Amino acid sequence: ALALEAVQSASGRCPCCGQQLMRRPRIASLADRYLRGEHENQLLERFFSEEITAKTENGSSATWDTLMRPEFHTFHKSRTFHKELSESLAVLEEIQISCPQILEDAEHWHFLDLCCGKSLTSLVLSTRCPDLTVSALDRVGPEGIPHYKEAGLSVKIPPRCPASPAICGDAPRRWSDCTSVEISACARWNSLKSWNRFAFVSWYHAVCRI
Repeated sequence: ALALEAVQSASGRCPCCGQQLMRRPRIASLADRYLRGEHENQLLERFFSEEITAKTENGSSATWDTLMRPEFHTFHKSRTFHKELSESLAVLEEIQISCPQILEDAEHWHFLDLCCGKSLTSLVLSTRCPDLTVSALDRVGPEGIPHYKEAGLSVKIPPRCPASPAICGDAPRRWSDCTSVEISACARWNSLKSWNRFAFVSWYHAVCRI
């Protein structure tokens, strides 16, 4: 019976891990509510308007199309996706305002998404700015993040990147060739104090010029 069910529902499962997919990802329902004016978050209003317009006029939209792919089903069932997407878009807007050179000269920058969780910020940045190298770092098992490799969007992490549990506090000490690092307060704030001359507080992300 299980084998028959697996065959019958194969098209409704993730091609990478076999997990059952939602018939309609929550992001699609969230987009509907915003387009009907049921929410008032300006970042998300603009995001969904731009993505749906691009999809309608051009037939494709990098961020929307990627989020809707089965390889990214970890976002489809998330009950906190509304908050997470809002935070990721706020990071992108802050970069556009405070560090426009990162997007203008993206191929020479490496964005480090520290304490990334499910790595939604990394996904948004990599689709909005494809020339930017993005690394997502956190203590998260493979079941908690999207199938980047299978989707052809593997995160590039140079050998010198830190991959230890003490990511935040050790970051400035582990890149001898970094010229710019941005680190924000988190649970490891005490370990950052002695290195505050190498960092300035903003978000919980780091940006390095390479």
